[in-house]
Amino acid sequence: MLSFTDYEIDAFGDIQIPINLWVKNVSDAPVQGGGQYAILSISNGAFETCFPKNCIRQTTLGTYSTGNDNFAPGESRNMMTEWFPTAEGTCQVTYQLQTYRKMGTNQWMLDGDGPMITLDFSYGTTAVHNNQVQNGIMSEAYYDLQGQLVAAPVHGLYIKRTVYNDGSHKTKVTVIR
Repeated sequence: MLSFTDYEIDAFGDIQIPINLWVKNVSDAPVQGGGQYAILSISNGAFETCFPKNCIRQTTLGTYSTGNDNFAPGESRNMMTEWFPTAEGTCQVTYQLQTYRKMGTNQWMLDGDGPMITLDFSYGTTAVHNNQVQNGIMSEAYYDLQGQLVAAPVHGLYIKRTVYNDGSHKTKVTVIR
């Protein structure tokens, strides 16, 4: 589970909590990819994803498909996914990446499931924001994009989880060069 509490104000003056995760085609061939997500809880506002190419905004519990698009070999694409809270609260979503295969001229069929992540959003007094954390750091850990703990990260994209002395935590995507 990845927890997100850092918010920003978008160009329209709305509060948004972005996830800032990327998907990369690590194969030597083009891949048709997309996803399916399930909104497990949403206390207010809307959950939006613009992955892989079209923006879809939902406000109710349910399971939704993102559609699919072509990923060139080595291509990385931002998931452009966020929760837009309208008041204090939480939102939890599972997000399953998927691959597709062509079944005719313009028809695509699900080929397989890729990694699944759980996104846990929190906004308001229960959330700890970057500018509010004044406690010392208790621990830091790095995880690969499949959620496996990495002892010593090398070049690449990782999820960094920082735990503070008061028990609060922050998770963000980090690039190690």
